[in-house]
Amino acid sequence: MRRLEARRSNQFFPAVLSALLFGGALALSPDATAQPGPTARPGSTAQPHSTAQPGPATPASSKPDAESLDQRLRALLGRPGGLTARQASARAIATSNELKQSGAEVRSAAADKDQAAVGYVPRVTLTARYTRLSEVDTESLGTLVATTQPGPVAPGQPLVGVNVSFPQILDQYLLQANVTVPLTDYFLRTNHANRSASHSLQAAKYRQQVSKRNAALQAQLAYYAWAQSTLAEVVAEQTLEQARAHYKVAEAARKAETLTRAELMRFDAQVASAELMLERARSRAEINADTLHSILHDPDSKTYRIGEDLLAPLPPIKREKASDLQRRAQRARPEFKALSETERALASQRSAVKASTLPRLDAFGNAYYANPHQRVFPQQDKWTASWDAGLQLTYVINDVPSASASARSLEAKQSGVRAQQASLRDMLRRELSQAQRSAIEADVALKVATRGLAASEEAYRATLLQFRAERAKSVDLMDANTELLRARLELITAHINQRVSRTKLAYALGKSLK
Repeated sequence: MRRLEARRSNQFFPAVLSALLFGGALALSPDATAQPGPTARPGSTAQPHSTAQPGPATPASSKPDAESLDQRLRALLGRPGGLTARQASARAIATSNELKQSGAEVRSAAADKDQAAVGYVPRVTLTARYTRLSEVDTESLGTLVATTQPGPVAPGQPLVGVNVSFPQILDQYLLQANVTVPLTDYFLRTNHANRSASHSLQAAKYRQQVSKRNAALQAQLAYYAWAQSTLAEVVAEQTLEQARAHYKVAEAARKAETLTRAELMRFDAQVASAELMLERARSRAEINADTLHSILHDPDSKTYRIGEDLLAPLPPIKREKASDLQRRAQRARPEFKALSETERALASQRSAVKASTLPRLDAFGNAYYANPHQRVFPQQDKWTASWDAGLQLTYVINDVPSASASARSLEAKQSGVRAQQASLRDMLRRELSQAQRSAIEADVALKVATRGLAASEEAYRATLLQFRAERAKSVDLMDANTELLRARLELITAHINQRVSRTKLAYALGKSLK
């Protein structure tokens, strides 16, 4: 019977080790809640055993482990100048590379909107041109008979012959200003293009908000995982200290020949298991710290301290209807707003493309200042100004099939966006249900862990008194101590999971995490 109890006690260490090593993973899982550990075996109340005499007084037998562990944990929490979850979110947002990329997309969309707005301005073209003509042979129009004096030809007035020809001006200069007003484009294309650019810009801004919220969420989850592993490391240190203290008691009993060598080796094996537990806890803490450094983009030399009291309970969550949560989340989540704006942008683009299948009416006007001027006959070597204005109706037949194909492509993209919205609604429904359920379970798990810790503390105290009175065996004390440490670790996990579940619920509802 005694060997069976010792073997059961040894089985508690792997259970505590598993909870210690995977606590961070539980905190980051979507449905992370504090799960109860192995069922505690009550201490034996058998008659005093002649070979189970207590050894010399040790810290484990003079002061309950819970007091010492609680003091050590409290010393790590709420440190002045320490890091909080919201501070981690703010720093992650300020240094996020993904957010920088989304910021560049916003600037690009803003530039596209400015470009679309230019379409409302009439098109003005200024042209300056110089032309050198080659000299060509020109035929004379013949000889004309003319008088030497103006007025009617009087009888006997002398007449002269005049050779009729035109001069060749080889150097020609032109200054031209053209204004084109796209009348139909204002209503059929430009307006839709400007609306599309505005919706695209708004969609880019909403996607930027999504990036901010993702960065904030990942930072907070990494912070809680690091904090949990830091506290779990303290639990592992306490576990090793108590295992060594129990080994000293067993070693003294062995020297007094009241304990067998096999039983002493079991205590030594428990010390080795506790050493491995501590080493793995330290590795987990280092890994989570490296993850936090990476997300916050801090140097490896920077050390963190826990700046908030993670063991303070939070107000309980009130259950709400899934439909109410769904409506609140859809109004607040930027993912839905981004998809909605994207669909509107595609619709405006489609309307603008379909306008290409219609004739285009432009009003135009030109101002000329040329030397020689083409409208002056005959040409003269001097600068002359003129203007013209009119309407032009253009219909490019080849644009019809290409515009129709483009419109069908945009319509297909709209359908794809609507399908994404439907998928997002389904995913959000599951996310909200799971997040609310996890938050409620975390509240219940915290109550269970608190009551379990109180029971473990009382069981340890009673077993310690029985051990001192030689009414309990050393293995019973070791079981009670292991159960007490396990309960403390579960309480830490329950507190962390409560905060993690609240963070995920706030994210699912679209609330700010900064």
